[in-house]
Amino acid sequence: MCWGAFFAGLCATMLLIAVIVIGGIWLAAEMSEIIDGADEPRG
Repeated sequence: MCWGAFFAGLCATMLLIAVIVIGGIWLAAEMSEIIDGADEPRG
């Protein structure tokens, strides 16, 4: 087995999961912020 390819795949998978998790948290925060700030427009 080629360990380089294994670790590259593992690293890519972990990076992808991290991006999805962080993106989901950011998106949820943005959505809640938009919902909270819908009444009062701010510049």
